[in-house]
Amino acid sequence: MKNKNTIVVLNNTVSINYNDIVHIQSKNNNSVIVLFNNTVHESILSIDKLEWELPKETFIRVHPNHIINKDFLNKYYTVTSEWVQLQNGEKIPVSNMLIQNKKTNIFRKFIERILSYKI
Repeated sequence: MKNKNTIVVLNNTVSINYNDIVHIQSKNNNSVIVLFNNTVHESILSIDKLEWELPKETFIRVHPNHIINKDFLNKYYTVTSEWVQLQNGEKIPVSNMLIQNKKTNIFRKFIERILSYKI
């Protein structure tokens, strides 16, 4: 399992522990990486390229513009629209594609396993 990676951020490279990443958001052709200590890095890599580098057992793409670290997932809401709340309080939308997959229970089972309770 990969734990660290060197990621190119704008004019520099940084070593980031995957366990420290809370979420990644797409920004134009770049990505914004938010760490647990609220440090923010802007990478010149697209969210698609970063997704291939991340451990699949830890990260899930919940929206075309968002990847979350399941270890920082706090709540899953389904009231008027569907979104997840991370431990740092940020709310991330869930894509319609994943919502439709709930019909086959794939996403629901994943969230239940993470949060350890029925939705």
